[in-house]
Amino acid sequence: FTGLFLDTLDDADLLESEDAVRYRGMRQAAVSLVRAIRQRYPGIVLMVNRGYALMPEIAGSIDILLGESVLASFNSSTKAYTRVSPADVQWQVDALRRARTLNPSLQVLTLDYWHPSDRNGIRRIYRDQRARGFIPHVATPTLDVVIPEPR
Repeated sequence: FTGLFLDTLDDADLLESEDAVRYRGMRQAAVSLVRAIRQRYPGIVLMVNRGYALMPEIAGSIDILLGESVLASFNSSTKAYTRVSPADVQWQVDALRRARTLNPSLQVLTLDYWHPSDRNGIRRIYRDQRARGFIPHVATPTLDVVIPEPR
């Protein structure tokens, strides 16, 4: 990857919605930042992790949107891999699809976390994400291993 990866960009909207006085302007600052980067560096690849609430304003300025833990995640408290609830899966899938309607050339990647030895579970994640039209990836929670799709 050669470009700029903006992680947890959705925190700006979340913080401002939780305390509108203390975090006033964070949402607009995040939007302005993305737009300024695109304007200053028009050829750079811009990738955003989530940031779904900002998509109406920034989808046209980014190249790649990452949906993290769409189908599967890792609970750091229990040290267990978990499936994401159907409602949360649908929420993210809908958000990723809406972003693509705002920018039809947007690449949509997913990153799910699953146990490296569960070949069937990993295969299912890759299959299900591709069926949704996304470019899937599966990794360990420390992101030190990207698990290839089992053949």
